[in-house]
Amino acid sequence: MIVINFGDLHCDTITKIFESESNIYENFAQVDIKKLSIYDEVIQFFAIWLKQKYLDHPFENTKMFIKYYDEQIKIYKEYFPQMKFFLAIEGGEALENNLANLEKFYQMGAVLLTLTWNNENDLAGGANSSCGLKKFGFEVVEHMNQLNMIVDVSHASKKTFWDVYKFSSKPFIASHSNCQKICEHVRNLDDDQILAIKEGNGLIGLNLYTPFIKKASSINLHDLNEHVEHLLNLIGSDNICWGCDFDGADDYPLGIKNVVDMKKVYNLFEKLYDKDITDKIFYGNLKKFLCRNQIL
Repeated sequence: MIVINFGDLHCDTITKIFESESNIYENFAQVDIKKLSIYDEVIQFFAIWLKQKYLDHPFENTKMFIKYYDEQIKIYKEYFPQMKFFLAIEGGEALENNLANLEKFYQMGAVLLTLTWNNENDLAGGANSSCGLKKFGFEVVEHMNQLNMIVDVSHASKKTFWDVYKFSSKPFIASHSNCQKICEHVRNLDDDQILAIKEGNGLIGLNLYTPFIKKASSINLHDLNEHVEHLLNLIGSDNICWGCDFDGADDYPLGIKNVVDMKKVYNLFEKLYDKDITDKIFYGNLKKFLCRNQIL
């Protein structure tokens, strides 16, 4: 029997199922406990991202989503003994320009903060802007290092990325970004950024959103594999994992409907590479990163 473990740095399932009054065990979304249960071991990060309508009171609304997440975990925890779930916050708007709120989110269980979404905020410039870390952003990164929270630069501007690279004392990640060399998109990483993450023992989470994979009308798993091959040739196999972006995007490669279909990707990778590389990308690298940084 083939053992298949699965690790993912990014899904947007919590906000999606909250709004539909669904649950984390079995739902209409792309990620739930029942779907994840086909894997032998699981590490899943659940990101809380705020739509525009929630940004009037971002701190309180983020707390509302965290409360819902906590309730779901308590109710259904018995169903996922082989799974490790982690809480992430996507977008520093949730902090409301108050460092004490970062501490509060950490105490609530958040282990990762994506500094920006695509736009500029109080912390830094996002992918659609040109500015870097602001004064408050430097304070946030410094305090995250002290708390041992993971700094995430997906969605960040290049200036923000390089400011984090120079300033952060801990490894940082790009939780759900692909390779600009393969698909030119503002959300993807150029080779210098990829090498910088490798240098700092960080992680790059491969994203399944098709506009980040290839500029074409139809995208398949072999198109996704071009990004894997580029990363393997550039930095080897130790810093690659998944940041699938399930429940956060509206277009995925042919054959991928939800997290169950990642088994198809596993089978393809095992044919193209060896089982050791495939297992590292699917689970091993993420687990090792979390253990090395005392999060798991």
